[in-house]
Amino acid sequence: VPTGDSVWELTFEFNYRSHKGGATVNLAQPIDTRYARVFSQAFYHPHLRQERAKGKKTEPREAVFYTAQPGERMIGAEFQIHCSPTAALHKEVKINLLPETRQYYLQSERDIPVDNPAIQSIFQQSFADITEKDRLLEAIADYCEKKIAVTRTDATSDAVGALTKGKATAIGRVRAMITLCRVGKIPARLISGFSLANTPDVRPHFWMEAFLDKKWIPFD
Repeated sequence: VPTGDSVWELTFEFNYRSHKGGATVNLAQPIDTRYARVFSQAFYHPHLRQERAKGKKTEPREAVFYTAQPGERMIGAEFQIHCSPTAALHKEVKINLLPETRQYYLQSERDIPVDNPAIQSIFQQSFADITEKDRLLEAIADYCEKKIAVTRTDATSDAVGALTKGKATAIGRVRAMITLCRVGKIPARLISGFSLANTPDVRPHFWMEAFLDKKWIPFD
């Protein structure tokens, strides 16, 4: 590969118990980004059948596995990824969200309670006078960075706790930003992945994406 680029092999195993037959497991796969391209992938799934993902409104790239019989099961996955800090490996494409997809990314969820009174009050006090969506998005990102401290101890992982207590886990702060974006009618979604590092102890990493100007914009 060109000088400065790198190639990574990401492998993991997912072990679980199926209590009955007919269960399905959905695994999100790495996606191509501007600076990363997945050029090879392989799955190992004994006693399971891989199926096509269907009926989704959220544009996921998922691998779906069907469990015919109950018992202990394992899925192995291997991905080879080309990373470049300078070259555009994936062309950015402008997209239009379907109305039902937009609504999906604006809805209230258990850990992203858009209609929570405390969150509605915080939004009105801090962002109600900002009408331009790009300025609103920037203001929300700045607010979450400055007002919510990330800590691993005695911290909440939900948006309400993050915004009212001023401290949260990393995923708690991400959920807080998603919630404020959705209150402001900016579609937003949680993204999970890995920070590539030359160590066997690779842990999941969480960030968010907001939809603006016909593209998903990442905030970490």
